[in-house]
Amino acid sequence: MKPGQKLLEVDLDYIKKNATSIITPIVFTNLQGGESVNLKKPKSNGEEDIVTVK
Repeated sequence: MKPGQKLLEVDLDYIKKNATSIITPIVFTNLQGGESVNLKKPKSNGEEDIVTVK
């Protein structure tokens, strides 16, 4: 993977109409001891880099 490379594309309107939730769980499986995942609330302007691992 390269930064900015799309993982997938979805029809969010279809999902909103046909699924019980649009929440997608994300699992980090390769954290080292003492590392943590930090998530900042994105702005509505499509802000990038909202997840950091420290």
